[in-house]
Amino acid sequence: MSGTRAHAEALHGQVAAILAEVGSAWRRTRRKSPTSTEVSTCAVPYTARHQAGRREERIVPWLRGILTELPKQHAELIDRFARWQLLRRLRLLAERDRVTRGGVQHARAAIIGAARFLRWLDEQDTTLATATQAQLEDYLARFSGRGSSLKVFLDWTHRSSLGAELQIPAHERPLPQVTLSDQHRWQQVERLLHDDDIRLYVRIGGLFLLLFVQPLARICRMHADQITQRPDGAVTVTFDAAPIELPDPLDRLVLDQLARRGQVSYASRPDRWLFPGGLPGKHLVTENIRSQLVALGIQHSTARKAAMFDLAAQMPVPIGAELLGLSPHTATRWAALAARDWSRYAAMCRA
Repeated sequence: MSGTRAHAEALHGQVAAILAEVGSAWRRTRRKSPTSTEVSTCAVPYTARHQAGRREERIVPWLRGILTELPKQHAELIDRFARWQLLRRLRLLAERDRVTRGGVQHARAAIIGAARFLRWLDEQDTTLATATQAQLEDYLARFSGRGSSLKVFLDWTHRSSLGAELQIPAHERPLPQVTLSDQHRWQQVERLLHDDDIRLYVRIGGLFLLLFVQPLARICRMHADQITQRPDGAVTVTFDAAPIELPDPLDRLVLDQLARRGQVSYASRPDRWLFPGGLPGKHLVTENIRSQLVALGIQHSTARKAAMFDLAAQMPVPIGAELLGLSPHTATRWAALAARDWSRYAAMCRA
C-alpha cells in the first residue's frame, strides 16, 4: 500500500473518530432537554453579533414593481404574503448572516407563482376562498413545474384563513446518486492537503467540502471567529451547533489562512470574514473557489454527494444535521441512501 493511500485511510479514520466524539458529546448535551431559547443560542454562537446581510433588501424594490402591475385585490394579498411570510423569514436569516442568493430567488419565485395562480383563478371565475383541490390539480397539470413555488403561498393563505385548504400533490423524489468513488474522493483530499501550488483558500474550501459536506456558498460566508485555537493547541471549527476539532494538517492550513487573511489591499476587520473578498467588507465569491476546484477536477455537486454518503453511514441524522448545519430532510434522505436506520436515536436520547 502506498504511503499516500495509507495516509488517506488514516485521515479518514481520524475524521470519523472526531465526528463520532463530537456527536457523542452533543447527544449527551441534548439529553438535558434545553429550552428553545438555549437551542437557538447554541445553534448560532458566532453569527448573532454580526451585521445582518443586505441581500433581502434587494427584493423590496422588485416587489413594488410587481405589485404595481397587479389588480388591487391581488396586490394587497401578495404584499401581505411577501411581508409577513417571505421578507420576515429573510430578515430572520439575515440576523444569522444566512441569507443566500438561492433564498432570495426562492422568495421571488413564490411571489411570481402566487401572482400567476391568482390570475388563473380570475380567468376561471373563482377566488382563492372558493377554489377546489380539483381546480388546483387542473392548474398544475396545465402548468407543470409551478407547484413547488406555489406551495408556500397556499400554506400561508390557509394558515391565515385567507383561502381554502389546498394541497400540492407530493411527488416521490428519487434518492441522490453518488458517482464519485470513495477512493477518488480521498485522493482529492490528499492533493488539497499537500499541494502547495494550489491557493491556500481553495485548499481549505475544498477540504471543508470534501470532509465536512459544507456547500461552497456557506464556506465563503464563514467568519474568522468560527475558528478557535484552544490552550492545548487544538484548532476547532464551528459550522453550526458545536466545535469540531480539525485533523492535522488541515488545522495548520486554517491557522495559516487566519494569518494571511489580513494581507489584502484594504484593512480587514479582525472579526469578519475567514475568506475576505476583493472588495472592502465583502467575502470571497463562491465562483472564485468553485472554478478553481473544477480546474483541479473537483466538481462541487459530486464531491459533496460523496462526502454526504460517507457521513450518513457514520452518524445519526440529528447529529449530522445539527453539527454540520444540514436540514433534517436532507440528512434523512442521505441516511436512507446509506441504508442506515437511525430511527432509534430519539429513544436513545431519552434513555
